Amino acid sequence: MSKNSNKRIIVGLGNPGLKYNKTRHNVGYLFIDYMINNYQLSYKKKFNGLLFEANLEEENILFFKPLDYMNNSGDSISELIHYYKIDLSNLFIVHDDIDLGFCRIKVKNGGGNGGHNGLKSIDLHLKSNNYWRIRIGIGRPDNGIISNYVLSDFSNQEINNLTVLFEKIKKNIIHLFYQKIDIFLNKIK
Repeated sequence: MSKNSNKRIIVGLGNPGLKYNKTRHNVGYLFIDYMINNYQLSYKKKFNGLLFEANLEEENILFFKPLDYMNNSGDSISELIHYYKIDLSNLFIVHDDIDLGFCRIKVKNGGGNGGHNGLKSIDLHLKSNNYWRIRIGIGRPDNGIISNYVLSDFSNQEINNLTVLFEKIKKNIIHLFYQKIDIFLNKIK
């Protein structure tokens, strides 16, 4: 099976439905929504998700929002990867990270799933963890149950702060595609 090295896929993790729309766990969905709104992309419903295609900086990019619940998102992502014959080095998963301060960002390839059920599902279905993770910090609650915290809504001020972060990511995303991670991270500080 030959690889299609010309396409890159950016997947935003989240849970479908209005109930989860602005929750901390849906920061990946929120990022994809920001990108598609800025580029005025239309979607196709495919692979049990919403698929958007764009040419950014002369790169062919697929944006994807799985419509499975996050714990099962690996199934639709795996179908997408196999259909387009995408090398995992061109897969970027945007997800929430409770161990990072709010609006902090880290990028890494491979590694553990840190207890993130979306990543666990992806690892299981791809039989690999060798893909890029764009981890967006949502902070950790001072007290309380973590599951309640990650499913709580962002405040309006937090949404505004995320919008600023998303714009910086959008302007510098090309650096990720060429694995210039240090340049990318320095540009979005």
